[in-house]
Amino acid sequence: MQQEIVGPIPANSLLRIPTKSPFDRGFRSLAPEKKRVDSHDVLRAIVPAMLSQKTPRSRCRSCSFSLRLACGMATLFLVFARIPTTFAQEPPTTQMWVTTDRADRRTCASIECGTVGDLFYREAASVFETKAGWARVTKYYPALCTGGRFEYVKSGKADCTPANGITDGKVAEWVRLDRLSRNRPADPAAGAQGVAALVGNSDDFHRYKSAFVKAAEKLLSSGECSEKDFKDIGGWMKSTNKGAGIYFTYCGGGSLRIYLDVSNGRTFR
Repeated sequence: MQQEIVGPIPANSLLRIPTKSPFDRGFRSLAPEKKRVDSHDVLRAIVPAMLSQKTPRSRCRSCSFSLRLACGMATLFLVFARIPTTFAQEPPTTQMWVTTDRADRRTCASIECGTVGDLFYREAASVFETKAGWARVTKYYPALCTGGRFEYVKSGKADCTPANGITDGKVAEWVRLDRLSRNRPADPAAGAQGVAALVGNSDDFHRYKSAFVKAAEKLLSSGECSEKDFKDIGGWMKSTNKGAGIYFTYCGGGSLRIYLDVSNGRTFR
């Protein structure tokens, strides 16, 4: 689903880049896997030399440069050997697809947890693990809690607590497993021709194909929109702030935003 853009947009703008939760936008990535630094070989070479000189660390200043260097290296390795240098590696993922109109993305594997967004029909999901009928579809990422609340929760519980899936300041997103399938649903726009092909990439096209086509035909006949407008945009996108059943598109080379109420076919600005 495309987020609404305030004001005119350039004619050549690519509008159908799927929006991501802020989580899908830089915060979702964990640091790459790192191997633990093995200090044992180095210590085995340095410590015996230190001990053979019977030189306390406090007297290293009077030692030769090479011994002082060895002393310093040994101290550093003893310190850093205590610091974990590996990150947990995520297990291999399974590619699945959404089979329903909407699939809530929640902060834990329960309907009691907060909702941070949705996955949409035929949208791909990478499943990291499954648990009690739920699928984890993201890595764990920083929850960015403010005042004890997870600010990106759109509905439901927003508490930054383990009960809401947030532990040690990290969270992941979960989707009901029965909303997913290993097989991608057929493309409802496959084989579409004419105006239907122009709006074939619309959100919820499989549900409102007739309404989308009729509204597009009306706008093309009135001259408010051109075929190029619909080709550039891809069709109708669900509005995030106009209520249920409201979709929008851009015409006039991106300068005109037009809304559609699929319940009655009315278009408005």
